[in-house]
Amino acid sequence: FDSATQASNLVGQVQISLVGLARLLDLLTTTAPRAGIHAPRTAPDDAAPAPVTAERGDLEIEDLRYSYVTGTEVLGGISVRVEAGERVGLVGPTGSGKTTLAKLMTGLYAPDSGTVRYDGHDLATLAPAEL
Repeated sequence: FDSATQASNLVGQVQISLVGLARLLDLLTTTAPRAGIHAPRTAPDDAAPAPVTAERGDLEIEDLRYSYVTGTEVLGGISVRVEAGERVGLVGPTGSGKTTLAKLMTGLYAPDSGTVRYDGHDLATLAPAEL
């Protein structure tokens, strides 16, 4: 009975590891997209490399919209404010946009419209190295 429990735990650990590996590979394989699919976020041509320091750490998302394929909106009209030190949870079923929202909040993806701001700094105006 103990061996069966250990085997079951091992299977669970392998599954968790595979999910982590899949997420890591997703991040590492961000490449130029096919026609109609958004490219990964890059620095705007006129982005100034001026250093930005977070004074408090407030996060503000305003009317955020995103689609992976042109015309098929995945996230629409999301607005939220999280103050420094505040804890929030993002829950929902698989495929509901949690990971996409996280990538938008960290600047890995650029929104179709709307803004993501840290301490009043719009991520769209910052070079990726500043994030």
